[in-house]
Amino acid sequence: MRLAPALATFGLIAALGLSACSEKAQDAAQNTGDVIADDVSNAAADMSNAADRFGERAEGVFNDASREADNAADATGAALENAGRDLKD
Repeated sequence: MRLAPALATFGLIAALGLSACSEKAQDAAQNTGDVIADDVSNAAADMSNAADRFGERAEGVFNDASREADNAADATGAALENAGRDLKD
């Protein structure tokens, strides 16, 4: 009969030990999840910043190209005006 209380005590200790392990496993899983979520969030922010920088550079290149095209058009117009005057003379 003394064996039954000892087995019951052992079972309770084992259950508490598994519960503690389970809590540690849950904590570890939650911490891992938090770290992964932070990493994904940081990666998304980095990609957003990179896209912003790319957009700014693309806009700068477009503006430069537009300015160059305007200058080329002005130069072509001036050259044609001069050629027309030369033909007239």
